[in-house]
Amino acid sequence: VGQLFYICTVIAFVAVLICIWKFDGKQKSVFLLNEERTSYKLVLGILSARDHFKERQVIRETWMKLVTQSSSLKNKVLVKFVLGEKDCEIPPAYRADIYSCQKVPSSNSLAIESLTQCNFGKYEKVFKLVAIDFVVKHTVVLTGLSLFKETVKWCDKQSIRVELRDLAKNEVVTFSEFQKSDFDSNSCFVTQDVENYILPKGFYGTIVVYCPDSMQKQAGDIHLIINVIKYGYNDEDASDMLGFPVELYDHIIPALFQFYLQDGNSIKALKAEKKKQFDVWKEKNRKIDIKLKKEVSLHKDVLLVPNTDVYRNLPLKLLAFFKWTAENIHCEFIGKIDDDSFVDINNILQVIKRSGVKENSWFGSFRADIPVARWGKWAELSYTANIYPAFAYGGGYVITSDIALWLERNAKMLHSYQGEDVSMGIWLAALKPKLLPDKMWFVNADCNQYMLVSSQLNSTAITWMWGNKEKCGNPCQCDVT
Repeated sequence: VGQLFYICTVIAFVAVLICIWKFDGKQKSVFLLNEERTSYKLVLGILSARDHFKERQVIRETWMKLVTQSSSLKNKVLVKFVLGEKDCEIPPAYRADIYSCQKVPSSNSLAIESLTQCNFGKYEKVFKLVAIDFVVKHTVVLTGLSLFKETVKWCDKQSIRVELRDLAKNEVVTFSEFQKSDFDSNSCFVTQDVENYILPKGFYGTIVVYCPDSMQKQAGDIHLIINVIKYGYNDEDASDMLGFPVELYDHIIPALFQFYLQDGNSIKALKAEKKKQFDVWKEKNRKIDIKLKKEVSLHKDVLLVPNTDVYRNLPLKLLAFFKWTAENIHCEFIGKIDDDSFVDINNILQVIKRSGVKENSWFGSFRADIPVARWGKWAELSYTANIYPAFAYGGGYVITSDIALWLERNAKMLHSYQGEDVSMGIWLAALKPKLLPDKMWFVNADCNQYMLVSSQLNSTAITWMWGNKEKCGNPCQCDVT
């Protein structure tokens, strides 16, 4: 009986500890629960591309030496390069977006002349404001704007305006006014010719459909489209690109534009070379994989995370790094660094020490109320607000481990946005961490000896700065005597 009582007491005690850990509002770090884990003051994850062998080696031979060769820092700071475990299998020329790993769908032209019946499906909700984003993959010449019959149902006016806008410049390229009387009982669509206009490769545009009562609004106000439709492709993958702010039973495209290719031979050549280019790209990735395996074995400082290594997956790489750290390391602070950065570890440790913070804190150089871009490399296709919450920008930042733990626990429910920096800002907005701003986290063109991180540097600049740091303690310059 006594032995049974002892066992029950131990079980109850463990259960109480688990409950306290799980429900404590301060959310004690899981890192503290496993005493067998190696302890560090600071863990830094350097986000790096798989083929950035030179960049990683330069870091190992410069500022990272301060950690790996210093007895006082070796047991205080851990640095890991964070890479996706595989490359994108699609050559850049055949991707829908060079920053992601999505293929361009089969280029079966959407020739509206071939439409023989008005069968566009039904939709559940009435929508008043419609836009279609598109990106031009091959230079075309715009010749006309078309409006489909189904589109006019939502407008109680007699006229509808269709605009084609340049998203980069936020200006109207051309427009047409359509009347309801233009549509007869057999018309699927009506097309109006416009003055020919060249839309160059890389052009980001949008087609906006207005009912007259909304025509005074700016494009940003009526730009409700969420995902990008790559115009000119039609296959089984096209359904993934549809993003109207309504639930659809079937596809319905409100308006289109007519065009002709300026250089049709370029597409023919691209299609003819497809198999060859895929084979060349596959061989290139194979060589990178072999070289990377040797690097991982030699240096023991590379962390491969289960993601395809492309720009759009940076938020996932970051979350995977937090997950690995939570499962393997005991630490107080965790930082993110870009692989084009010079870092002063001692300065960072001093800033952390002076702050005295232990939880729910974020060190960095912050931006707030930044407008959300809808085109280009930083195009945000799923965050519907007009401005971003505060986020740390530049080559690096540091958070307390409890924040990293929260991110790791909730990773499956966190949506990835266009970049890891803005994703962090959106994710942490609800936590309201204490922001500890310091412009020394983002020292770019103007060198400063008190910098924490200087980013957007090439290998020569990083090596030069480290040479100065070793020689006289000032990475920016050494006085000539």
